[in-house]
Amino acid sequence: MQLLQKIKSFIRNDNPDAQVKWSLYGRVWWEYGIPYWRWISVGIICTILAAAAEAYSIVLIKEIVEGGIIPPEGDGADPRMTVLFLVGLKLIAAFAFKGAFTYSKTLTME
Repeated sequence: MQLLQKIKSFIRNDNPDAQVKWSLYGRVWWEYGIPYWRWISVGIICTILAAAAEAYSIVLIKEIVEGGIIPPEGDGADPRMTVLFLVGLKLIAAFAFKGAFTYSKTLTME
């Protein structure tokens, strides 16, 4: 309950000292953010894409467990090695994309 009251107080701006903090944020944004807003935008996009590549690699781990470790149903040939090979290639690509986007983010944000 106390947390909810703090949030409401923050939204209503009841604290007079908070005005100083927001004005400082505005000043920093206008002095340092506006001239570099394109680079900041590129850095944010690279961060989102790196996070998406990381999430995709987690999905691929699930695919490895379901398709490669747990035996498939059916009476055909054993497709586990093919599944593991294809998922392995996807995993290498996902980590390559994640590394490239993380590197790009680091270059643009610093």
